[in-house]
Amino acid sequence: MTSAARPTWAPAKGSEDQGGSKMFGPRMGVSSKDLPSNKVLKTRAEGQDDAVEVANRDLKRELLERETKHYKNKPDLLAAKQLKIQALEHTIEVPGRVDDEFGATRELLAAREQDEDFDFDGEDAKAAAGGRRWAEEEGGASAAGAAVDGSESESDDSDDSDDDDDDEAALLAELEKIKRERAEERERKQREDESEALESRREEVMRGNPLLAAEGGGGDFNVARRWDDDVVFRNQTRNEPKRQKRFINDTIRSDFHRRFLDKYMK
Repeated sequence: MTSAARPTWAPAKGSEDQGGSKMFGPRMGVSSKDLPSNKVLKTRAEGQDDAVEVANRDLKRELLERETKHYKNKPDLLAAKQLKIQALEHTIEVPGRVDDEFGATRELLAAREQDEDFDFDGEDAKAAAGGRRWAEEEGGASAAGAAVDGSESESDDSDDSDDDDDDEAALLAELEKIKRERAEERERKQREDESEALESRREEVMRGNPLLAAEGGGGDFNVARRWDDDVVFRNQTRNEPKRQKRFINDTIRSDFHRRFLDKYMK
């Protein structure tokens, strides 16, 4: 007896023997894919930047060191970037000190990052004042140490201050040069835009006026001829009578059957 026609669940029983008196119960087997997994919450191990390691790290100092290393590897930095490098180096050498003397430089760099065409007018004096104040403080500290070290230390400190003044003057000259080049580039671009706008408007006016276009030779108002105007066998069937389509409900007497016989049976 085949079992293909029997239902998949308990069949209706008509007697004691029909269906075999089978007992059905819940399945006791469990699939391996149904078993629980990952029952323990994983946490960061040692060396994976856990909370204690992050709390003990000096993140600000690491950031300043990476920025200083990055800017030193760029030989074509602007003068303002060089000022930022000096500020970062000074911050690393004196940790925990608020760098008030570099406040003007940071404002200048922040404005430049927001706008590439930032005008440095008025900010050069602030940067120069901050540099002078830093040089004066450094010079004062050197003078205090020179009272103990002697006349040789005083001469070295004066040479260092002169070098700082020379570097500051070179940076300011570079800033002035950059500002002048940007102004010239802005004026040149403005002149080019004005000339292009004037030329485009002139061309638009020429196209809009047919008289000016005809004088300038820019337009042709003649109707173009068709490609078959001068052919020999054009419009040969113009005067021939047109065949009217008709419907005949007979496969033997239809027009298609007649054409078929004329073509293949003659």
